[in-house]
Parts: sequence; structure tokens; C-alpha cells
Amino acid sequence: MATSWLFSRRFGGHIPAWASVYPFIHILSGFSVVLVALMTMTPVQAQTTSATYTVTFQGNWTLDSTPDGVVSSAHFTTLVGAVHNDMVTFWESGGTATSGVEGVAELGSTGTFASEVTAAGANASLVEQSIGGSPTATATFEIEVTTDRPLFTLLSMIGPSPDWFVGVSGLSLLDAQNQWVSSREVDLFPYDAGTEDGSEFTLSNSATSPQGTITSIKGTGKFSDEPMAMLSFELQGGQATNAAPAFTGSASFSVRENSVTVGTVQATDSDDADSVTGYAIEAGADGALFSITSGGTLRFRTAPNYEDSQDADRNNRYEVRVRATSGTGDRELSAVQTIVVTVTDDNTEAPDEPDTPSVLSASTSSLTVSWDKPGNGGPPITDYDYRYRTNSPQGNWTEVTNTAITGLSTTISGLSDNTAYDVQVRAKNAEGTSDWSPSGVGTTQAGQVAGAPQNLQAVAGNSEVSLTWDAPNDDGGADITGYAYRYKKSGGNFSDYMDIPDSGPGGANTRSYTVTGLMNEQEYVFHVRAVNEHGGGAPSEVAVMLPAVVNTENQELPAEVTLSGNYPNPFNPETTIRYGLPKAGEVRLAVYNLLGQEVAILVDQSKSAGHHTVRFGAGNLPSGVYVYRLHAGNETIVRTMMLVK
Repeated sequence: MATSWLFSRRFGGHIPAWASVYPFIHILSGFSVVLVALMTMTPVQAQTTSATYTVTFQGNWTLDSTPDGVVSSAHFTTLVGAVHNDMVTFWESGGTATSGVEGVAELGSTGTFASEVTAAGANASLVEQSIGGSPTATATFEIEVTTDRPLFTLLSMIGPSPDWFVGVSGLSLLDAQNQWVSSREVDLFPYDAGTEDGSEFTLSNSATSPQGTITSIKGTGKFSDEPMAMLSFELQGGQATNAAPAFTGSASFSVRENSVTVGTVQATDSDDADSVTGYAIEAGADGALFSITSGGTLRFRTAPNYEDSQDADRNNRYEVRVRATSGTGDRELSAVQTIVVTVTDDNTEAPDEPDTPSVLSASTSSLTVSWDKPGNGGPPITDYDYRYRTNSPQGNWTEVTNTAITGLSTTISGLSDNTAYDVQVRAKNAEGTSDWSPSGVGTTQAGQVAGAPQNLQAVAGNSEVSLTWDAPNDDGGADITGYAYRYKKSGGNFSDYMDIPDSGPGGANTRSYTVTGLMNEQEYVFHVRAVNEHGGGAPSEVAVMLPAVVNTENQELPAEVTLSGNYPNPFNPETTIRYGLPKAGEVRLAVYNLLGQEVAILVDQSKSAGHHTVRFGAGNLPSGVYVYRLHAGNETIVRTMMLVK
């Protein structure tokens, strides 16, 4: 609850709001109550002078004054006050708020306060001025003061809030020589009326019980030491005027990121004799980030970056207070305006071109390259592309894009050994792709062939030699892809190397092979070598003498043409087939698949009477059932065999 009293400095006590309309009042002095006649409350002077002032209220509710934020509905309510003498005081810090002050502070209601001014009679006249609904709104109005009413009181609710307001109380517009001041500037800070609880910018809070006193809340709670608003007074007519400069240009600027120049702040002076002499950064939440020339050009000290975390934390919105000064000497005056600068995104900021990549390591088939992170004024780098080509002779570029590489290195595989390559990288972000870097050059290692197979052995048979071996101790740093052999008669020349079937990579690869079609009673030399991606390795060598074979074909000649089952059966990949001839003649032995297609001819020549053997190698055939057919003279015999790989 508020107390509806007006404070009188002259009488040292409280005068009720209705006191000015009654001829008598009881005054409590010490312990005695006396009845005194109430003289008229209007000061009488033989010569009363007046002055008219232009008053400007400038809202300054920004992040400077409430660093935790400016609520979306922030505003100041209708300005209400009085021109008065020192017989009355409508509010003061440390005093108790009247009902009128309570109404303004809690609801922005001016009716009760206006009644209190009216109740003061000739001691005061009401001042009331509407204002726009923004936290930085401006209101300009005129007041008339006289030498018998030279004081000015004003207040306005900080809305929304429990009971907070800004204002000034009993401000005199007379100087020490009892002359009207030509101009005056006053910073307005927040006060708590002491009538309602609450610490947030909200309405309808619980009443403070018991009622407190009006207290300055500058620099506490939600408020900084920056003023919430400013009042300026300019004397009109009468004595020589000297107007402060007035800002005429925009109070907000929009600038693209990476730009230093914000724009030009503009102010003018209405006095013909004065002009604006300069500008200065006054303060503001971000004042240290700006500079301003004497001509008003506002600049960032360092170009802002829309994506930089420090700038993004500000929502790319900056506030800086600029002071404009006009006149010289005793006519020098200044004014302050809060400038809001908003930084916009460039949207075309690709990363810079990376520096030349370096080769960290090389193998026979790969290069590992690294690079430094390039400059980037845009959004974060999302990945890197790379490309490569042979250096000499220069080949075509092979580009690898959309790599999802976010680090600063990669390994390029599938290269040829002992070859120089050019390598380039480029960076990408959401706004673009950089140019390719200069070429880094790296050379793959020379490939190494495998070592010689181990434990090569040869077992001679009838017109054939069976070879077995173990894998080499050194595979040359690459998988063994197979084995090859060659042979020669002792004293003769080696044949070309021939691949050994089914001797490719893996633990189950073949490490044995039978060479057929050789001559008995002849010495042969065999070489076997391992093969990897770099070629054939060093060979192992073994020599073997084929034995003399006693011809038993004429012993116990078969009575008819015979064809024995192959052995082994099933087989992989070779098997032996035996047949018998009762007499010499032309013989054809062939193999067919189940479609009737001939897949191999094992014998197609004249053979002597007797028993014969032939080996069938099916290394190049798929698994399945095969038919082998013997045709000798007028006889034809057919059998089947199964290849299982």
C-alpha cells in the first residue's frame, strides 16, 4: 500500500494531498499540537520570470543497461511529472512512494499521480507526455518554468516490471547565479518503488508488506551501471540558447561480414553559430570493438566473421554508444546515441586454397599425404577432396571427391610401384569449395619380388616328374599370386616359365605339380618360382634323372580292348586313366562334358599292343561329371569321372 502524502521541505513535515484546499492544518511539532493558519502556498515575487525548455526523453534500454537481455515487450510508459517549487516533493530516494508513484511504478497508470499534482495547487503544474512503445523510444515536449516554480520532477514505469521506474526528482533549472541554464543533460537510472515484490520483468506480483522505501537499483539485479534513459533540456528564447547536437542519421546499420566500415553516423547542430566538431566512442557493450573518425565514419577495429564463435555468441548484433560534440569553448555541448550494428552472412566464403601437401610415407602401392588446415572465413570445413596423377610422364588426374575426410591426411592406394605421383587437395564447406592446392610429389617404393620357394623336391616316374615345394620365406611384401615352372634337358636350354594351375593366393593353394610327357632315361633340370604383383621371384632348382622303364606292354596282352576306371575318382585336379590294347592300332581317348562338348583329347595316335596309362589334368575346368571315351579299332568304351574342386 502506498501513503498518499506530499512532502514539504518548507514546513519540514508531510502535507496531505487535500491540504492545499483547506485554510487550516494540524502540524505535529515535538510533543505539542498547535493550530496554525495556513498561508497561501503560492510564492509571491515582485518580478517573476519564466523560461521555456524543450525536453527530450531518450530511452536507452539496451543490453548495455540490462546485460541479461531486453525482454520482447520492453517499453517505457507515459511520462508524468510536474513543474513545481520546493514546497512539495512528489518522490525521492529513501522516501515512501505515494499512491500516485505506486500506480506509475506498477502499472504505468498516471491518473492518481496527476491528482496528487492537482492537489498541490499553485505549487505545481502537471506534465504528461506519451512515448512510443519501444525500449529506445524518444519523446520531445516543452515545459514552462518560473522563478517561483523552477523545479522539475518526472517518472516513467520500466515496463513490464514489479514496481520499477526511471525518473528525476526536484531538478532545478536555475544555476548558482539564479539564471536559467541554457542546457542540461541528466542520466536516468532505475528505482524500486518498494511497493511490490519480484525480481523479473513481470507484472502482477505480490505486494511488499510492510511497504518499503524508494531505492536506487542501479548496478543491482537485472541492471548495470549504464543509464536506462537520458533527459536533455534546451532553453528556448530569452537568454542566448545553445542547443546540443541532434543525431539525424540512422541509429542502426547492417553490414556484411568481413567488412570493416559500418557506415556514417550523422548529427547536426541547430545553432547557426555552432557545428558538429567530432564524434567519439562513448561506451556500450561492444564499444571496444569500434572506432569512429571525426567525420563520423564508424568502423570495426577487426572485421567481424559471421561464423566465428565470438561473433555468433552475440547473435551478430552489436551495440555501441557514440557521442557527438558541437560548438567550442563554453558553447561546447554533446549528445549520445546508441548505435545498433547487425552483421549479415556473406554466404560465399569458400575455404582458402590449402598449402602444398607433404608425403608422410610410401609403400609399393600407396602414398600417405598430409596438409595444413587452410584459412577459412566461412562455416566449418566439412571434408577434403584429393586427386593424383603420374608425374613423369604426366597422366590424367584421378579425382576422389565426397570423401568425408575431416582430418588433415589420407592414404592413396592402388598405385604402381616405383612411380612418382603429383597429389593435390582442396577443402570444402557449406558455402563453397577451394581451389586445388599446389602439387605435392611423392614416389612409391620399388616393388620386391618373392624369395625362392623352399624344399623343392622332384620324384621321377614313367615319363613324368612330380614336384613339391614349400612357400618362400620372403613374399616380397605382397601376396603370392601363384607359382610357375620351367625345365630343360641336361645341357639344353630352359623352356619359358609356365603357370602352375591352382597355385594362387591363400593357405590352400597348390604347392605340387606333375610334369608329364618327358623322356625316360633322361636327366631334367626344373625351376620353380613364386609370383607376386611385382613379378616372378628367384627360382629354386632341382635336377632329376628319369628311370629306364621295362616294356611290359607285350607281357600278358589283354584279350580285348579295355578301359579301366580312373584313379583317383573323384579327383582334383589330376587323375590317371588306364587302357589296354590286344593289338597295335589307332587310338583316340577324349573327354566330354555332360553337354556332349569335347573338352580334352588325351590320346589321338597309333599305340602298340599292351597296357597304357595317361594322366588327365582338369585345372582349367569347373567341378562336375565328365565322360571319357576310348575308341580303338572297332571298339568304343565310355566311362564317367567326377571333378571336385
